[in-house]
Amino acid sequence: MIVRCISNELTVEQKGVLPEEFRSSDFHVTIEREYIVFGLTINSINDQTVCLVQHISDYGHLINTPMFLFDITDKRVSKYWEIKIHSDESITFWIPSFYKEYYHDDLFEGVPEIKEDFEIMKKKIEEEYKAENS
Repeated sequence: MIVRCISNELTVEQKGVLPEEFRSSDFHVTIEREYIVFGLTINSINDQTVCLVQHISDYGHLINTPMFLFDITDKRVSKYWEIKIHSDESITFWIPSFYKEYYHDDLFEGVPEIKEDFEIMKKKIEEEYKAENS
């Protein structure tokens, strides 16, 4: 899946739906830029469906950004994603590694084996879309 940024700021209404951690975030995205999606999380929050996309920010970090800020430009999902329905009824479409406990924390902290794993999967997904868009 590939998304194109249509805004880098949330509206008041969008902020009202999201958890506190997303309300004042700077997502480090650029309007009109396209981003490859490495994972999706779908939650029901305050009786609203909220979708978060995991992508590489403009600063090179894997982050979650509310789908409100994007349009989908390539609707195909990665063949590397696996779906999981969680006990809180959220749904994730992630690469298998993302399901490992503390994976995202370890990636952010730069744990070498996690960074290496992510770089391998990142390259595979980028090549997947590059090949299919050629």
